[in-house]
Amino acid sequence: MDGEFLKVTDPAHPLWGREFRIALIPYRAQSPTWVFVEFEEGLQIRIPWSATSLRTSQPHRSYSRVSRESLEDFLSEFKEVQSECGKTKEAPGKG
Repeated sequence: MDGEFLKVTDPAHPLWGREFRIALIPYRAQSPTWVFVEFEEGLQIRIPWSATSLRTSQPHRSYSRVSRESLEDFLSEFKEVQSECGKTKEAPGKG
C-alpha cells in the first residue's frame, strides 16, 4: 500500500474531493467495505469503500434534500412572481 492514493468521490461524503494515502484495505467476504487512510501524521481514519475512487461500479447517485415535487412547486411560484414583476415595472422617473 506504500505510496498508493485514493480520492473521496462521493459528493455526500464530508471529505469529498480530497486525496489520501491508503494505509490498509481490510477484506471481508471477498469485498472490502472500508479503507483506512492516513488523515494526518499518526492518525488514520476509515472511509467507506463505496465513497472512494477505488469503487469501480456505477457512479454515485445524486443526493438532494429537496424533492422533485417541491422543486417544481418552487419553480411554478417563481415564474408566477417573475411574470407579475414584469407587468408592474414602471419606467425610471415615472411614478
